[in-house]
Amino acid sequence: MALTQQQILEEFNTIPKNWHTIYQWSKCSRTSYIEFISDILLNEFDKIDWTLNGHRTGNFRQDLHKGETILSTDIAQFTEKRFCRALFNAGSINLLGKIIDYEIPLTEPKQEKDDKQSHGDIDLLSIANDRLFFIEAKKPEPSDSLLKAILEIFVYTYRLHKYGFINKFKEEYEITEHKSVPVVLAFENSSAGRQIIDINSKSNKYNQLISLIDRINIELNKVGVEKIEFYVIDKLSGTPDKALKADPTFDSKNKNGKYKIVLNQPIVIKKY
Repeated sequence: MALTQQQILEEFNTIPKNWHTIYQWSKCSRTSYIEFISDILLNEFDKIDWTLNGHRTGNFRQDLHKGETILSTDIAQFTEKRFCRALFNAGSINLLGKIIDYEIPLTEPKQEKDDKQSHGDIDLLSIANDRLFFIEAKKPEPSDSLLKAILEIFVYTYRLHKYGFINKFKEEYEITEHKSVPVVLAFENSSAGRQIIDINSKSNKYNQLISLIDRINIELNKVGVEKIEFYVIDKLSGTPDKALKADPTFDSKNKNGKYKIVLNQPIVIKKY
């Protein structure tokens, strides 16, 4: 059931005022709340704090990342994690350059079962010329709102740079003078994808969200990060359940081995 603006505001007033809590607030995922929550965040922007609880200071690069996974469900089930592995295995992607890693952890492993501290992973990392892309990817079906994706990539990249962790990060990936660019990558038929297109059309539908993006970009600039960029994947030529395929990387007698996830159809990406 949809909440009233008063109910949303009351709930916002009960949560801790730091960006790590706010981007995980479930209401940020709801498309129908985008404009009102964007307005709240604009008004409260300078009062919202940061926390380093649980953040890694190193060990960002995972040596075991080979684009493989153990399939707990059929490959027809399209997930963000599988899609990111498929892009990694594709090597280079138009406009985004060479995909060099996926699911880069930003937090230390949880020590206890009831530890709810979580700041997520960077979905994809890619290099194109002198630019290092930090990519938040969204699946093709209607899913999280664009606001959720923007807040995620803002939190991930801002904190890495604000507290100097980016130096260790680049050292581990053997990267030097590349500019850091936060990216939201969404499918055209997803909630986030449609909202990116709406914003680019300069309609009056998302004025508060556009103002929030501008404010976030100002904040990112203060720590040496480029403006958030938006990319949309054209509609798939087939259905999502046919988009990926799994190639076994193990002896066929071993049913529990890992599979290499690859694209089963070409994708076309546009920058907005």
